[in-house]
Amino acid sequence: MLSPIPLIPGKASVVIQGEHSKFIVHDERPIFYFRPEKEERFGIIRVESKKNVRLVENISIAPVVNQAIEDRKQVEVFQQQLQGNLYKVWPEKALEPGEYAVIEFSDNEQKDDIELLVWDFAYQPGPHS
Repeated sequence: MLSPIPLIPGKASVVIQGEHSKFIVHDERPIFYFRPEKEERFGIIRVESKKNVRLVENISIAPVVNQAIEDRKQVEVFQQQLQGNLYKVWPEKALEPGEYAVIEFSDNEQKDDIELLVWDFAYQPGPHS
């Protein structure tokens, strides 16, 4: 039996080069500010260090519908709109030491085109944490 539809879904990963971020924060609940050009969602995710890269998320392509399913380790955050399109984002709970990224992404219903902006950082407890 032959089928024109792929039965094995595709897979991809979003990675950042290097095992560690050069941008280090020492506050266990860092605050980030955004001014997106269009309506976007944003958050903080934990990234996994692997050999020479940091894994941001895995993407699976569902067969038949060709839909991208994103798998990321998102941290619960507070979000506040300050004025106009300026937003403040910070973690609800203290971060554990490690590698993270602030992400901005579209909530695309079609899921056929993934838009993801990533700013990496590492949290290392410091003298003021």
